Formats: sequence, structure tokens, C-alpha cells
Amino acid sequence: MIKGEFIASTILTLLCFSLLFGIKFSFFPLALSKLAIGYLVAMYILYTSRSKEFPVSRYFLPMLLVLMLVGVYSFIITSLKRYNDFGFVSRIIYLIHEPMLAGYLLSYYVVHIQKKDINALFLALRNAGLLQAVLTIPAYFNDGIRQFYDAILPNIGNIKVENLVQRVRGFSNLGGAWLSCMLCISFLCTLYEMERYRNRLLNVLTIILLLFAMVVTGRTGLMVSLLAFIVYIFRWLFIGKITKTFGYIIVTVGIGAFVLLQYYPELFDNVNQETIDWAFEAINSDQGVGATRSGDNLKEMIYMPSPANNFFWGSGLYLKGTYHNPRSDSGYMKTLLAIGLFAGLLFYSIYGFIFFKVLKSYYKRNKSIFFLAGFILTAAFLVEIKEPYLQSLGFTFVVFSIFFVANSEMKEPAPKDDIRTVEI
Repeated sequence: MIKGEFIASTILTLLCFSLLFGIKFSFFPLALSKLAIGYLVAMYILYTSRSKEFPVSRYFLPMLLVLMLVGVYSFIITSLKRYNDFGFVSRIIYLIHEPMLAGYLLSYYVVHIQKKDINALFLALRNAGLLQAVLTIPAYFNDGIRQFYDAILPNIGNIKVENLVQRVRGFSNLGGAWLSCMLCISFLCTLYEMERYRNRLLNVLTIILLLFAMVVTGRTGLMVSLLAFIVYIFRWLFIGKITKTFGYIIVTVGIGAFVLLQYYPELFDNVNQETIDWAFEAINSDQGVGATRSGDNLKEMIYMPSPANNFFWGSGLYLKGTYHNPRSDSGYMKTLLAIGLFAGLLFYSIYGFIFFKVLKSYYKRNKSIFFLAGFILTAAFLVEIKEPYLQSLGFTFVVFSIFFVANSEMKEPAPKDDIRTVEI
């Protein structure tokens, strides 16, 4: 029984790792996310064919219709503007056939095949981030590992192995702020596991590894994680769990730091000071708390589209830019430029609906899940300001997975905090 639970938990962790990070190898034509979806499709067909029923969430088709409607509008406005920039159309197609489909299939796999609840999903997301951190951190200290990763993982970001000074790409194709945000999701799930008093020593170790991995990859997720940690401290104080959670973390980290400083001080000598200065620039900046160079660049990328009708109806620009409407990295700005205010509101209404339904589902049933889901969804909306995270794999997969699992549990008893599952 225990062996079967361990295998099931391991498979779910590997699925979440593949769908969260979407890694593609140079020696294989398909990304891990596509292999994971293929596996989930096969399991869905196998199990549903036995019952002769192919259940589909009642919200899946309406969401699909909204996304298709937005995609058609984007195609029309882009064709009329003649910029030949169909980047947003491709994002819509991608959202439908990867994150949204994967989220639904994974929810079916968790609830109906593995017979588990949303706690299993959060645990697998924690484990996926821990695995990524274990793979990422050694690359920061070892040039050979960095070169190996660079050889097997095609680089689609702007972090070049030969220009490494402050950070690493990690075990991913993109790295940077995107990778740190994916690690942030795992960090939030770890705080949730900590609150449940489950394997606290492993959770403390996970917290440390995730934080360090974010320090050496990207600071967006790091800042959100530190904010979440502070919020959770106040939450634990409010619900009377501050001693058993935060106190345990402080004592464990303190003992661990003392042992490392006493017996392995050379480990700290290998941490580049430029990495620390860069990661915490928002705190140590001469321009004041919160000021960073990337933040200044982002401010320049948020503006009023010109002419005014582009604000309401869109300009068809997404990957490109013009003199009057320069290219932007901000997810909200890219959406506004591509399809305008009205269609943009329709697009983001899907995530607003998910936010409302998930929080409503768990508000009276399980406050811990309510708090975690609310923080993950809020973080997704916040980081969209910086980059289009709600239009790419990672956050979108997690958001859809949480929603569809919550939807499947609506008629079931609420998951309890003392549910015991085998951890890895």
C-alpha cells in the first residue's frame, strides 16, 4: 500500500514538474509538457472508456468559447491593422491546447484516477519546485554543470552561460523572472504544507533551497515569496500556530546556519556578492526601497496606446512595436496593445471567474486552502504586470488545475488538514 502511494505521488510530482517548467531538450523533439499531456490523455481515455462516459467540466466549454472568441477577434484586428503580428493569436491557441487542457486532465487524474484531493496537487507542486531547486543550485557553483545544461537545454531567454555574473538559467529553457515565479508557486505550497504540520523538517529544507534558487535565478518570484512569508507569519500568529510553524523554522534554520558556518564556511565564500546585491536591489537601492533597473524599464513600457481608438479596440501589436506604440514586456500592456480594453477585459474575465469560484468554494470549507489558493491567484494577477505569465505555461497550468480540482470537489466533503498521504 505504501509503495503504491509512493509511486502514485512520484508520478504526480513528475507530471507537475513537466507541466510547470515545460522543459525541452535539444536531443528530443517534444517538450516534457507535451509528453505529460499525452500521458494524461491516454489515462483519461483508458479510464473513461471503461465507464462509457467522457465527463467534461461544465465550465470547460464556456471558457473554451470565450478564448476562441477572443482569438478570432485578435485575428481580425491584427489582419485589419496589417502589422502581421499574430503573437496574441498564437498565445490563445497555446492556452487552449496546453495549460487549459492540461489543467483539466490533471484534475481528472488527481480526483478520479488517483482518488485524491487538492492537497495532493499542492504537495506535488511543492515537490516539483524542490526538484527544480536541487537541479538549479549546483549549476550556480559549478561551471561544468552550467555548460552541460546549456548543451542539452536550448536557450529561449536572455541569460547566456558565458555571461554569467549574477545568476543562472537553472534546469530550464528560459530561467530569469519566469523561473523564479514558478519556484514561488512551490514556495507558497511549502508554506501551506508547513501550516499543516506535515514533515516540517523537509518543508524547512525546501523553503531554504527554494529561496536560494530564487536568489540565483530571478528576483520577481523572490520578492513575492518574501511577501508571502511575512503574510503567513501574521496568519500563523492570528490562528495560533506561530510557535509550531514560524518558531520551528527559526530554530531549524538557526541550528543549520550555525553548523554550516562552523564546519563548512567555504560554502558561503562561493556565493557571488554581485548575486546578493542584484537579488536584493529593491531593498538596498540608492533610489529607495522598491527601486530597480528592471522596474524603471517596466515603467517606460506602460503607457497610453496611440491613437486613442487603439486603447479600446487594440492595434494588433503583441511581439512587435512601432514608434508611437513601442513593444512592451508587461502582460496587461501587451494584451491592451493586441486586442484593446474591451476584448482584454473579456480575456481576463476568465481568470477573474476562476478567482471568484475557487475562493467561494473553499471559504467555508477549508480556510487554509482558501488562503493558499487566494495567494497563488493574487500573485498570478500581480506578476502579469511585469510579463505575460497568464498567457504562458506555469501559472496558467496551476490556475486551471486548482480551478478544475476545486470544481470536482464542490459536491464532496472538504479536504481536511489531517489527511495523511505519503510524501517524497
